[in-house]
Amino acid sequence: MCFGYSFDVRLSYLTLKQSIMKHIIYTLLVISTLQLNAQNYSGGYGTPTKPFIIETYDDLVELSNSSYHWQHYFVQTADIDASDSKFLNVGDHDNYPATPDEAMGLTPIGNINVNFTGHYDGKGHTISNLLINRPATEYVGLFGYVMNAEITAINISYCTISGKKWVAGLIGYNVYTNLNNLFVNNGKVICEEYGVGLLVGNNYQSDIDNCYTTGSVYGYRVSGGLIGQSLYPSNITNSYSAANVFSYSESGGLIGRVDSGNIYNCFATGKVDNDHTDVGGLIGDLSNSTINKCYASGDVFGFGRIGGFVGHSMTNNNIQNSFCSGNVKGELGYTGGFAGKNTESTILNCYSTGSVQSEISAAFCAGNDDLSTIENCYASGFVFGRTENERCFIYTNGINAEVINCYFDLEKTLIGTTNEAILHNNNPNNQSIFRLTTEQFKNKFNFHANWNIDGNENDAQPWVSNNQGKPYFYWQDISVSNETPVKQDFNKHSIDCYIANPGAIVIANRNYRYKKLNSTYWSYLTIGSKEDLNSLFKLITEIISNSEYIIQAYIRDDSNNKYYGDAVYLDNRENTLPVELLDFTAKSDELYTELEWTTAAEINNDFFTIEMSYDTKNWNIIDEINGNGTCNYQNNYSILTDNKNTIVYYRLSQTDFDGTNEILKTIAVEPSELKTTEISIYPNPASDYITINNYIEGIVSILNTSGQIVLETQIIDNNNTIDITGLDSGNYIIRFDNKESKTISVVR
Repeated sequence: MCFGYSFDVRLSYLTLKQSIMKHIIYTLLVISTLQLNAQNYSGGYGTPTKPFIIETYDDLVELSNSSYHWQHYFVQTADIDASDSKFLNVGDHDNYPATPDEAMGLTPIGNINVNFTGHYDGKGHTISNLLINRPATEYVGLFGYVMNAEITAINISYCTISGKKWVAGLIGYNVYTNLNNLFVNNGKVICEEYGVGLLVGNNYQSDIDNCYTTGSVYGYRVSGGLIGQSLYPSNITNSYSAANVFSYSESGGLIGRVDSGNIYNCFATGKVDNDHTDVGGLIGDLSNSTINKCYASGDVFGFGRIGGFVGHSMTNNNIQNSFCSGNVKGELGYTGGFAGKNTESTILNCYSTGSVQSEISAAFCAGNDDLSTIENCYASGFVFGRTENERCFIYTNGINAEVINCYFDLEKTLIGTTNEAILHNNNPNNQSIFRLTTEQFKNKFNFHANWNIDGNENDAQPWVSNNQGKPYFYWQDISVSNETPVKQDFNKHSIDCYIANPGAIVIANRNYRYKKLNSTYWSYLTIGSKEDLNSLFKLITEIISNSEYIIQAYIRDDSNNKYYGDAVYLDNRENTLPVELLDFTAKSDELYTELEWTTAAEINNDFFTIEMSYDTKNWNIIDEINGNGTCNYQNNYSILTDNKNTIVYYRLSQTDFDGTNEILKTIAVEPSELKTTEISIYPNPASDYITINNYIEGIVSILNTSGQIVLETQIIDNNNTIDITGLDSGNYIIRFDNKESKTISVVR
């Protein structure tokens, strides 16, 4: 027994020794792996405390090619210029062998097989001039497929992204990942099938807060300026899009399709141009969702189920405290100033002011179906139908559809006819609909008592303040004191910050206080309720002439409590430019010319006008784009127009709210056939030498498909033959110092 016992002890000792050695070896492997990882990127170990550092374009390329790191932590420490992505990954970009190979650009970070599940903190830095060219690929964006990740504080600027399905400037497909402080500026995103947005292509059970986009979206279905599609419990808050959206169906200025979402304090200002159905200034398709305190101001075009705010509110939706102001034009039916079609849903405390034009037009809603309610709403825009019997305030289809306490401008909606306010009205309870003339619309006493609207002072529109780019509704909330200056439109809407207190009787007089910028002392002013606001406007303008001032309105209720409006900052100094224009440029291809302009700041800017001329003498207006009132942040604008076969001049001007206009800049655009002769290379494919035509002198660089320079030479006096015998077989990019590039194949 003793011998057997000793054998067991020795065996246990050997087993323990082996276990310790394995642990030591494993620890050494981990340490060596971390040391190896430290050589990647610009530093870091990919841990929460020491994340991988993304500082250069090469770091970004390495991340896109390193799927084994996509679960780690990353931090961006500098702005990155990704211009060289247009030379990256040359190959069959479209799965058509007959077409020439092109640079596919950066590989999306994350795909359907290996999701990005890590953490990326952009620290507010920019990634600019990014190209991803993969029209035959799904899940395309800087991040392709993201799940249970964390992505924050990234600014994508001047990107061109193309893909087949679920395409975006930032994230193609987003699952269980909340997003905040993310921006895409001057983006161009193209989707061959469906699911495209400048920020996210598809958003699934993920909250998005404080994000915005500018640029253009081109899709086939489910297209949005911010998000293509958002599904199941997702909160979209404090976000906006100023992008123009071009699509075939299901498109919106903010989101193309929403199911089970909560959208709060968001807006869209871009144009939405749709060839088919379900198109809205904010949302195209909406179901099982709530929208509160949102607006849309862009024009909307489509075929059917078109609305200035929502195209098709399908079922179980609650839309309240929202408005739209863009013009709406449809080809067929279900065209409404606010909603194209409303099914089993409620629209409460909303309004539309844009014009409506279609075969069957409705100032507010073109299809209010069974179990739907529209309450405390109004429309004040012009309505144009095929005949006087095909235009109305609301077109109802259902027996149980209700319209309660609503108003419309009789002169604009019905153009002087005796047509009914509601067409196909099957509900006898729809009696509280008030037909007012344009003049009656301006008098608050013509409105129902339980609707908090100050029609006399605000042209029958609820107070809406554009507070630092975000909508705020005075008619719904009691504001608290806010002395932080908000630079905004200086007109009667911003000066008379009247706030209705639902729980008290408001004393009639208007109270104002004002002071010089940076002063600590306020001066006070009281105006009677019957004073003309124009006189008030003139009085305050004279008081603060040629100065920088802050003005704040307040009211007292019957208990002498004060309620303040937002403080309004006014720069009323002489020679203040209404718009500070940074740039006005044009980019052309074979079919279209895209005009883009950027402003650094705007003062009282109502809208921009874009004109075209062939001789700089006779000008034709081709588009008008809404401005951003008064703001001190950068705004980006763009329009798309047909290309011409001759030199064309484009002129950009702006118009203030008072009608004053100013020409900002004129540019000339040449068609492609009139431009300098294109550089050409022959033979291609080549084996020993290549000859370059139409390039007199300059630096020529030859790069491999990884973007590395493998040969560089200088052409002088049209000596244009280059020896390539030292290059291996394969595809190469030839880059000229004028930034133009060509692709060649070397065959041995």
